Amino acid sequence: ALDGGDADEDLLAGAGVLIAMLEERIDPGGAHARDLARVCRRLARRLNFPQQSVNRFALLGQLYALDGALRREVGGEVEDEVAGVFSGASLGGLNPTLRQLGLLLLQDTEYRAGAGPGGGAGLLALVIEFLRLRSRNGGERVAQLLAASGAKAEWINALLADQEATVE
Repeated sequence: ALDGGDADEDLLAGAGVLIAMLEERIDPGGAHARDLARVCRRLARRLNFPQQSVNRFALLGQLYALDGALRREVGGEVEDEVAGVFSGASLGGLNPTLRQLGLLLLQDTEYRAGAGPGGGAGLLALVIEFLRLRSRNGGERVAQLLAASGAKAEWINALLADQEATVE
């Protein structure tokens, strides 16, 4: 488990650098992981997560994006279910060590940041869906489509408010 000490934070910072380097090797110039991590970070701040959990949630987004990049590189199917990426139930993608790190980061989001059981995966799924809808709909109808997703209204409102503040 991650206890929040300085050693954990140094380890997570190092993991973040390695993940970014690996993703750059797989998808040079690809902005998906960076965009996902950026939106995760901004949403976590807007939801008043502790700073440590903000960084961890952003790293969780990077890990999810890396899993997809690794699967695409070998012609595999991208795992849509966030929890499935980190459970080890599906083949391909992240190695066991990175999957375990992802599970620890999910737990941090659920308990330390207060998203509740299943909330880490649900919150990340909301960000992923938001980015997908935004790219397909150019920002139009995104609020309506997210509202129909079943995610917590507080999360949707925070995400949309942050994006509106970013545009202004």
